[in-house]
Amino acid sequence: MFMSSADSSDGRKWFTSIAFVGLLMASCNAAETKVDTANLPVIDTPAVAKPKMATSAPANATYVYLSFDDGPQPGTMACYKVCKSLGVPATFYMIGIHLADKRSISWYDSVRAEPSFLIANHSNTHAYRNRYTTYYTNPDSALADFMKADQRLQVPYKIARFPGNNAWALQGKFRTTKLTRALARAMDSVGYQVLGWDVEWRFKGGDMPVQSVDGLLAELDAVVKRKELFTARHIVILAHDRMFRRAEDAAKLKAFIEKLQARNYVFATMDQYPGVKK
Repeated sequence: MFMSSADSSDGRKWFTSIAFVGLLMASCNAAETKVDTANLPVIDTPAVAKPKMATSAPANATYVYLSFDDGPQPGTMACYKVCKSLGVPATFYMIGIHLADKRSISWYDSVRAEPSFLIANHSNTHAYRNRYTTYYTNPDSALADFMKADQRLQVPYKIARFPGNNAWALQGKFRTTKLTRALARAMDSVGYQVLGWDVEWRFKGGDMPVQSVDGLLAELDAVVKRKELFTARHIVILAHDRMFRRAEDAAKLKAFIEKLQARNYVFATMDQYPGVKK
């Protein structure tokens, strides 16, 4: 699936009802308007420890990479708390313009200060607020957008995920649509690694999880059985921070992770994905 459900039109309902996310110029489902990044607050965050790879995993282990897109936003700290309470690492793909005020910056700082979490680049403007055709058919300006996020987010590694598209560019191997291919090659040329996903926990109405915990596990098993993973025995799971801002949905995330733990999967951050350069 190349167009994420995260960018469906249903999301407009949620974003128009949440004033804060509107202020952040929320990444998904927003109107196609110009983005003003000139007056964003300055971030002064010291360097922190980077995630470390588990050293005790057996040679035939299956790895899971939990990843949350579009932060910092309401729900980021719910993901933070669930993952930290269960002792599992996670990657947060963040958007530069979402660091818009003291509250969002505090969420960013909390994630960045936790050694078991990784912040990665999800662009500065989320494709100029979802103008995908314009964004991807102008790869030079799109690349510049990612470079702005690189500086604003202070990402420790050159790891990115494209807005609204499941694209991969890693060690000369590309899996893209025709629309995103030029940007993927441009990112690769500057040393950036584009990492998509294997399984998506979809949502509706802007932030409501679609699959049940068992339903998502069944989808994961089906992807593995069909040998559709980008890399065998390495499962990248996409979700979005805002899906878990309600307590009942955070409980679903916790239950899902616990079931993965029961399978003895090894959890890791995206910098530990095979072939990623640091």
